[in-house]
Amino acid sequence: MAERRTKLEFKRVDDFAHEDDARRTPIVDKSDPVAFFEAKAQRVRERHVALEQTKILREQVIACYRSEGVNHYENCKEVVTKYLARIQAPDFGMVGGGETVGTRMGRR
Repeated sequence: MAERRTKLEFKRVDDFAHEDDARRTPIVDKSDPVAFFEAKAQRVRERHVALEQTKILREQVIACYRSEGVNHYENCKEVVTKYLARIQAPDFGMVGGGETVGTRMGRR
């Protein structure tokens, strides 16, 4: 059975957080329910993507540790560094997670 893949594209909407606000106060006005829902849905999508990317990095770390054996301290350093940076970042380094859109992952 062939696997069916669909590619969905969503337009960029205003984020929930200011750059300097750790409490994540909304930029989107709650009186506009459509804009608020779109911003909320975008944040959920971005968080899911960030979590899946973190899971992939974790699997790469595990695979590297298993393949390298006792040499994993030297040979897996790059992968482990990326993974640690990702899990220590707010919201697992998701795009727009408390910063301007895309700055954390090198976009825009």
